[in-house]
Amino acid sequence: MVKLRLKKVGRRNQIYFRLVAVDERFPRDGRFIEELGSYNPHETDVEKKFQFKGEPNQEAVEQTKQKIIQWFKNGAQPSPTVYKLLAKKGLVLKEELRKS
Repeated sequence: MVKLRLKKVGRRNQIYFRLVAVDERFPRDGRFIEELGSYNPHETDVEKKFQFKGEPNQEAVEQTKQKIIQWFKNGAQPSPTVYKLLAKKGLVLKEELRKS
């Protein structure tokens, strides 16, 4: 089964995360299928903490959003943290995420 989850990258005390589509059998920081965005918990600007791949280019962001929606249609399950991040960005309604 494919999951959308965060991959840990960066140095000690300067960690940030990448939103990736990954087979659930692979380890957290292992091989992934596709990178979809990034999350920097150290960022002070709330709008920039979570970014889709391709920001600030609006056309690339729309393509990334469509890819995420396509992953959900194909049965990908978000981790609880990814679920919260996507709900805050207003990507899809919370009810739609729960149904997948």
